[in-house]
Amino acid sequence: MPQKNNQYLSEIDILKCIAIFFVINYHCMYFEYAQRSTLLYTIRYFIYTLFSTCVPLFFFINGYLLLNKPFDIKKHLIRCLRILIITSIWAALGLILFKITGHISLTSHEILNKIFTPDKSPVAYTWYMGTLFCIYIFFPLIKAAYDTNYKAFIIFVLTIAVMTFGFTFINQTGGIFLSLKHGRPQDFYISFMGMYNPFKETYAYTMVYFCAGGIFCKYKEKILSVPSIKRNLISVTVLFTCWTLLFLSGIIFSHAEDSFWDSVWFGYDTIYTFVNVCMLYILSLNFKSVNKIIKTIAGNTLGIYLIHPILIQLLEPYTTDTIFMYSWVFNIVYTIAIFLISLLITLVLRKLPVINSIVKL
Repeated sequence: MPQKNNQYLSEIDILKCIAIFFVINYHCMYFEYAQRSTLLYTIRYFIYTLFSTCVPLFFFINGYLLLNKPFDIKKHLIRCLRILIITSIWAALGLILFKITGHISLTSHEILNKIFTPDKSPVAYTWYMGTLFCIYIFFPLIKAAYDTNYKAFIIFVLTIAVMTFGFTFINQTGGIFLSLKHGRPQDFYISFMGMYNPFKETYAYTMVYFCAGGIFCKYKEKILSVPSIKRNLISVTVLFTCWTLLFLSGIIFSHAEDSFWDSVWFGYDTIYTFVNVCMLYILSLNFKSVNKIIKTIAGNTLGIYLIHPILIQLLEPYTTDTIFMYSWVFNIVYTIAIFLISLLITLVLRKLPVINSIVKL
């Protein structure tokens, strides 16, 4: 279903709001693993697990918006260049700020390297922008297949899905089985297809989310043709089931390894999270009204995404070692505060002509 110019997509706005709120929750929620046997810890961890849909939702949304629109090579190249420049500038500013405030001690050469390889640095969250840029490099070919040879496009997407989500599922299932059988942590990892797998040790699974967004947009009317009660019941049931399965996997791995297993970060490339992203989209179709608050948040998600980790990092010396950070109530208040401050800063920055381009995409 091709998108009409300036068509308002209420389902996308609500998904953007959910995604950015989940991202901030993920970064603001603290756990003390010593409390893992308590009921409160278990409930919090269960809720935390749903946040694995946060960044995948953004990749899904990108595909949803781009794959069903006419392709303009000039606009696409400008978009790619813009992402590269914006992300590099923002990462550089962040690293310089953290160096000035004493949060990091890197040389100028190391800062330059971290701009393009942000792993294990305060600006590691820019991995999303870098991965999106990589998807955009292949987008002209993906779009051509989508428009002219849909069968080839589907085969391509399924191949990536099997080599990412599928292999992760087998390895995690094997690890769970062996850990339960032996009563202690058991490694189970097979590099399926080895050198014949072009998608190993990459973020290739994000391309599946991206392409899935376009596919679901294509069949939006068919999805809506299913009676809403039936559609919602199936979606909620499937969502809760996959959410629970990922949660149980996390509990098993946490106990087996006697340490916190991050069900969000390690959940990105799981079948459970992929299905949950699709179910959240289907549920978002119930939202059909135009809400000014939601529209404002949705229009500023990139700015919020870029700004909130900096606030968290700057506040870390005053929050990490406090007992309050391990309180559920404080986590909620802290999340809301970071969210509102990030939104306010974004709205202010958008009034500045040059910086406006950095917080808007």
